[in-house]
Amino acid sequence: RRPLPSSEEIEADIARRRSKGKYPQFVTYVAYMDALASACGSTPDTSWNSFLKTPWLAWKLWCSPVVPAQFRISGSHAWPEAADFVKSQPSMALRMAELFWAPPDGRSAIPAKPPVPASRL
Repeated sequence: RRPLPSSEEIEADIARRRSKGKYPQFVTYVAYMDALASACGSTPDTSWNSFLKTPWLAWKLWCSPVVPAQFRISGSHAWPEAADFVKSQPSMALRMAELFWAPPDGRSAIPAKPPVPASRL
């Protein structure tokens, strides 16, 4: 367990968030979750050592969507199956690569129908 920050730290963080823009209540999900995980001590290891120890898990942490299970890999209430769950997630990097590397397929396009002539009533 980690102790709560002091009231001065909380007030400074609130002031920093309010000074950022028009809508301070809206935050970027990934940045917020990373900040929350680092405050709780449950940030997943994404260092080069993790790439050498568990390359597939590190790849998934970098290239898959952010899921809550990745913040349960380590920390005070770690979930033993969290790493397996993160490994089962689809990799967005491979999907993006398919968009760039897939050749256009003319057979998949629907042929245009000839225009219908206007009626002469």
